[in-house]
Amino acid sequence: MINQQIITSPAVAFDVHGRVGIRVAPGTPGEAQLRDMLAPFLGPSASNLQLNISGTLTKVPAQSRAEDAYRYTDDSLFLPEDRVQVIRTENGFAVEGAGELLTAVVPLLDQLCIRQDTAMLHAAMVDYRGAGILLPAWGGVGKTSTVAKLVAMPGVGFMADDWGFITAEGTLLSYAKPMFIKPHHRPIYPELFQGVRKPLAPGWLTSTVSSLATAVHPVIVRYPRTAAFTRRWSPEHRMVHPADVFGAEKIAAKAPTRLAVFLERFDGAEARLERRTQAWMAERIVGNFHSELPLVSRRLIERSGPQDSCHWAGISPQKPRSSPARWVTFPASCCASRRHGRPTGPPTTSRAPSPPWRTAGREQEHEFWQRPGRVCRDPGPQRRQLAGRMPEVRL
Repeated sequence: MINQQIITSPAVAFDVHGRVGIRVAPGTPGEAQLRDMLAPFLGPSASNLQLNISGTLTKVPAQSRAEDAYRYTDDSLFLPEDRVQVIRTENGFAVEGAGELLTAVVPLLDQLCIRQDTAMLHAAMVDYRGAGILLPAWGGVGKTSTVAKLVAMPGVGFMADDWGFITAEGTLLSYAKPMFIKPHHRPIYPELFQGVRKPLAPGWLTSTVSSLATAVHPVIVRYPRTAAFTRRWSPEHRMVHPADVFGAEKIAAKAPTRLAVFLERFDGAEARLERRTQAWMAERIVGNFHSELPLVSRRLIERSGPQDSCHWAGISPQKPRSSPARWVTFPASCCASRRHGRPTGPPTTSRAPSPPWRTAGREQEHEFWQRPGRVCRDPGPQRRQLAGRMPEVRL
């Protein structure tokens, strides 16, 4: 392992559900973004697994070079294009760079969580009277809109609208990070559009602005001040904290998973609800997590190789085995974002390719995961047992 200088106070500290501690050195260029996005976990951590984040690059001797794409040793990886370096330490990772580092932190946080029998999910999550409801979906399908309607119901608590965590025992752990409110959310969150507010792009421009933001994001994050200014004044969205929207009493910390429903949009007249196998659900959830990661996160995973990065690998032997799995497809006409001219069909933005198993057979699916550089070479039967040991709950 490479010796790292210990980050001392007044570093900003975060504790991710007691699983992983995150410390941000003072003066780190991306500190403001990390404070915003990790705010639910603010506080000291006693975990023996740590992510140390700083803006100072450690000089690592004798790094091998793969042309100009990356440089590496057994315990380090430097991505020149993204200006970020990751170093493996005795108790976790050090993330260093001059840009905004959240996109590098996410996949490493997932890796450390896996060591603690926990993994990250790309999904909305709610607590219904003590029962955890897992709602994974591709980006842009409507997780934030769906959560708003559910939390308005009696007995429903907010847990996550984008990213969350699940333990090996099937317990959902919340991630109440700031929500990104866009123009098409006006009918659902009308109170957030009242008074003096940052101007947002009109609905008919939403698709154009979103595509532009996706295209420039990998470049903008290299320059924290520019990124902070853009994030604050971008007409694409507004950031609000869930507790400010729903009330602190409506925020739930954890709940045992009782139902998993994968949400999709399609061109049809009516919504459909279909029962699916746990294997089908597990494949979708695993693929959804990786395909929805930001570009920098995926580049980091691909360069670091599969040996340490297999999502779920640390918790797969204990996966739940009997939770009900559902697949819901909504007609385009029922989504607020559709009414404002967003494209129809499954999301196909440049940031995330459509998972092959949506159109390919099982053999082709395995070939996809076995391609060199992919984080998960094979989802395997273990990961297909995700939707677990829990009895069905009638809602």
